Amino acid sequence: MHARGNVLWRKLFLPGSSLRQVFILLRLHFVFFRKLATCMASYFASCFVFHWSTYFKDLPIQFPIQFDGRTVCYPTAENLRDYLCWRQADCHINNLYNTSFWSLVKKGMTGKEAEARLSGTVSSDKNEILFTECNINYSKEPEVARKGTTIVWEEVIEEVPVRKPAKHHGPSDSAPTQTGDDSEATADQPRTKQRRRKELRELHCDIIGDSFWTDRPGLLDR
Repeated sequence: MHARGNVLWRKLFLPGSSLRQVFILLRLHFVFFRKLATCMASYFASCFVFHWSTYFKDLPIQFPIQFDGRTVCYPTAENLRDYLCWRQADCHINNLYNTSFWSLVKKGMTGKEAEARLSGTVSSDKNEILFTECNINYSKEPEVARKGTTIVWEEVIEEVPVRKPAKHHGPSDSAPTQTGDDSEATADQPRTKQRRRKELRELHCDIIGDSFWTDRPGLLDR
């Protein structure tokens, strides 16, 4: 799913988990929301099929792949942030349940027995089941499973070489003389300058707390 998101992603912000991808579009795209939703869902499905064999070499696709798309316009950045935080919390809840369910099945329970065992449990109960019955410390499970993936444009600063303009000597110019000091050597040393650019970053981090947002001020204000 990450590969498909990276291929399609050229907008602003993408948190995703399981088979759900959320694309955050700029406000200037508002009038095209419905058209973009159909195009993105169609292209996402095409990329999913195109990249399938890269990740599942010995497992052919057994049925047609389909994704639906919907658009929601949130009035403020605060509302949007609340929605994204809820999406990550939902990712955690679903993954905790699935991890617990399939761990119990691996231990010999049937699907119905595992479902009954987990019925009425809360997160702390599932963590206890995993730890005591399945020898799994859920807090050490991969963050990509517990928190999903967030793809975001981030500014990076890199050092790039600066080309020194070539010197052109006319017919009357005399050849440079060697003075014995290192002034020429210093002048010929490669020089660099800093360049700012944007690049896509794939993150598996907490977006519910404040640190993600304070480190990226104005992320949702564009």
